[in-house]
Amino acid sequence: MQNSENYQENWIKNINSSGALISYLYRTNLNFLSKKLKPFNLSGGQFPFLMSLYHDGTVNQDSLAKAKGYDKTTTARALKKLEDQEYVVREKDQEDGRVKLVRVSKKGIKIQPHMKNLSEEWTEILFRNFSDDEIQKAMEIIKKMSLNVSSYMEGEENK
Repeated sequence: MQNSENYQENWIKNINSSGALISYLYRTNLNFLSKKLKPFNLSGGQFPFLMSLYHDGTVNQDSLAKAKGYDKTTTARALKKLEDQEYVVREKDQEDGRVKLVRVSKKGIKIQPHMKNLSEEWTEILFRNFSDDEIQKAMEIIKKMSLNVSSYMEGEENK
């Protein structure tokens, strides 16, 4: 019987399913983030929402969900947890009361450097032993794949 480390390495080397490998990266990223965010009482699932808000400022909650590829319920749940922890503020739009606007709170801004460091640490883990050219090419491929999926999902919504 193989030990779990060898089994995992063999599985990764021998799998020919892009979906399985992408899923593996997603799950391990969530685990990494959840472990690192535990002192802040946050989970890996909340990380992408905070990072988007750091980048974009105040945004429409539904637009945030769509941009990140999450359904509205998952987004509302994650943002509610962030709001309960006082990392974000959600307010009704003055012009359209049905719309919720979300922004990072003062408490959320205080942890922004830590969040940025986590993002950089994960990127370093992903691209360890890659040349600069390989990193650039990998990013181009990942972006192209993401655009393909985004385009497909847009078409599905319009059916």
